[in-house]
Amino acid sequence: TSASLAASTPGKFDLDEMERRGIANKDVPVSGMFQLAHSMGYRGVVVLGDPGSGKTTAARQLSRAILKDADPATTFGLPVGVVPVLIRLRDLRPEQMKDPWAFVDASVRPEPVAVAGAKKRKETGPGPDLRARQGVLWIFDGLDEVVDEPMRVQVTQWMARVLDERREDRFMVTCRYSGYRGHVALGPRFCTFYVQPLDATQVREFVERWHRVVARRIYGEGPKATERANESIEALMGILGQEEYRIGRLRELPANPLLLTILCLVHHEQKNLPGRRVDLYARCTRVLVEEWRKEMLRRSRATPMDAGAAEEVLASVAWWLHSEDKRTSDTMETLGAKALPMLESMSPTTGLGRDGKQFIERMRDLSGIMAMHGAGRCGFLHLTFQEYLAASHATRAGLAGQLATELGRTWWREMILLAVAMGTKDFATEFFTTATRVDGAVVKHEGLLTQAMDESRHVIAEPFVAVLKDPKRDDAEKLAALRIVRERDAKDVVEACRTLLDAESIDLARLAEEVLLKAGETIPARTRRGVRRGGLGTATLAISIDPMTGMAFVDVPAGEFLMGSDAGHYDDESPAHPVRVSAFRMGRYPVTNAEYAKFLAAHPGARKPLYWDDSQFNDPRQPVVGIDWNEASEFCRWLGGRLPTEAEWEYACRAGTTTEFAFGSELSHEQANFGMKVKRTTPVDQYPANAWGLHDMHGNVWEWCADWYGPGYYASSPAVDPLGPEEGGGRVLRGGCWVISAVRCRSACRIDGHPGDWSPRRGFRVVLASRSAS
Repeated sequence: TSASLAASTPGKFDLDEMERRGIANKDVPVSGMFQLAHSMGYRGVVVLGDPGSGKTTAARQLSRAILKDADPATTFGLPVGVVPVLIRLRDLRPEQMKDPWAFVDASVRPEPVAVAGAKKRKETGPGPDLRARQGVLWIFDGLDEVVDEPMRVQVTQWMARVLDERREDRFMVTCRYSGYRGHVALGPRFCTFYVQPLDATQVREFVERWHRVVARRIYGEGPKATERANESIEALMGILGQEEYRIGRLRELPANPLLLTILCLVHHEQKNLPGRRVDLYARCTRVLVEEWRKEMLRRSRATPMDAGAAEEVLASVAWWLHSEDKRTSDTMETLGAKALPMLESMSPTTGLGRDGKQFIERMRDLSGIMAMHGAGRCGFLHLTFQEYLAASHATRAGLAGQLATELGRTWWREMILLAVAMGTKDFATEFFTTATRVDGAVVKHEGLLTQAMDESRHVIAEPFVAVLKDPKRDDAEKLAALRIVRERDAKDVVEACRTLLDAESIDLARLAEEVLLKAGETIPARTRRGVRRGGLGTATLAISIDPMTGMAFVDVPAGEFLMGSDAGHYDDESPAHPVRVSAFRMGRYPVTNAEYAKFLAAHPGARKPLYWDDSQFNDPRQPVVGIDWNEASEFCRWLGGRLPTEAEWEYACRAGTTTEFAFGSELSHEQANFGMKVKRTTPVDQYPANAWGLHDMHGNVWEWCADWYGPGYYASSPAVDPLGPEEGGGRVLRGGCWVISAVRCRSACRIDGHPGDWSPRRGFRVVLASRSAS
């Protein structure tokens, strides 16, 4: 398992300092996290990752490795004699927050275990003197499983206090991305790491090891096991090499250890893989309930059970765990009581019986889908299965309307997506219709609704078209609704866009124009919204659509502007000097993942971007990141264009303004993604466009420019279409990004980057030759 140091660690180092020291986004093994954190002055680390990415496994393996190592100070950068203590936060109850130390004590209390040859049971565990020790490594696993957010905030505040009080101790906290947002943060005392997805080599190694172990268990040692394993390995790798798993919606599944295990398991049992995530979960659930159970049944001679009926009962239990008490486990007795009503509704021929507790025990003992969570509590093997089964219950019970009213709860996010994905057209229609009627939901939850639309089998545009046509809805709601359905092939969307060309919101009017152009319609010049270009007067900047990729471009007219700044922020921005720029066409947005996927499909041998499988950065409408200058240039050439020159970029960014930003003298978080406010990149059209209709010119991602960087170049720069110096140590980057402060997002700000760098903070946009000069 490897992790990457977060791009920013508030309170300790800014991005420039981290890059100077070579530690920004540095990949390190889990065993090296504390060494790197210690070099930066930290005693605590936070490990963030997706469900199933290996956070808990890493925590367990790290604690075991430390105990076995003779010199943890050298190997791990930890104090001599350190004692690792693993605490599972999923077992924390609200009433225990009065004294969290009591919960910790109970979690590590010695337990009696049988020892071979011994007359008495021996106690094992850290012992009651744990808090009196110096040099403890506290590993708090599963912060996100403290599902109540106010309680999670309390937990992080308590951890921060304990870190201050226990100066010789070290701390490690694991958490899902979704659980570490808003007020839930450990602050500058902790160094943040991201669990990295498996790369292609690691996926291959995982698949090979899994199949060889399974083959040896089935066929024993020998050539037959090797032959069968090799056949299965090549068959599965062939499927994973297909386009859908390489550049499609399923591409992140093989990069996740838990989900890759699912892929191996399902392929082993059924020799193929489904094409959708929700169908994959369905297959795996059936394998765990039925296929694994068959082997256990043969050994135990237990009565056969109807697997489909068992899943319905499990789904009702999962729904109760997920919705009522927001828990991942409970006692066998309680789970049995929740299973009983569904069991009593089943026919005796299902073989499930009428004893709820016994059913839960059988699911624990005779299948792989339930497991003990400690302290006498039982739950599903992984939260993924609880979410899938709860979603299954929601679709069977017709709970689409209830799900739509719970959009604001992050705990329900994955379950909602799965339910919409597996639901009927009527279910999806009810969900989206209800969601659009919840006050403010379309604007506030646009991202989730967009993803739900992507996951759904059905194109349900009608509820959003109703928003577009409703005169009582404001332009902000209509803009969000149009962004959700803009890529859907629906005639009603096109029809609604015709009425939006005169909208008061320029962003809404221009997006409607873009949709109509993609549909092949011609926009009369009189209906185009005029925009003011500073001292250049009022003109219409035409939008055009590239037929190969569907990318939108703006025709930027020729003109003159004052390039650079004498405000004294950074020396390389001065002197401010007049520059004349010829006409050109520039992409309205940075290049997105969806657009770069088309490039990959046309170039099967091309390298996937570094963060292509990372859920933090791989939404189709997010800017593509993890590509270097050369790859960005190659994409531009494929499109028949090039990267913008530095002068073109600043001219387009300013859009006729002379202020620090295209929006004025200051930049707000409502205008751009910067300063770690969102903690990731955002879809490229989520913030207002500048006066010329260009989005994300400030923040989100640094954008590669064509020029070499020259710190003193402005003093001798040509006055007409400058191309930058003939050589240099790095290429120019413009616009700032999601990590850094507003001062770096100014129109005049410039930095350099090595052409071979792959970073989650860098993207690009394309420039084409203008159709006509002006």
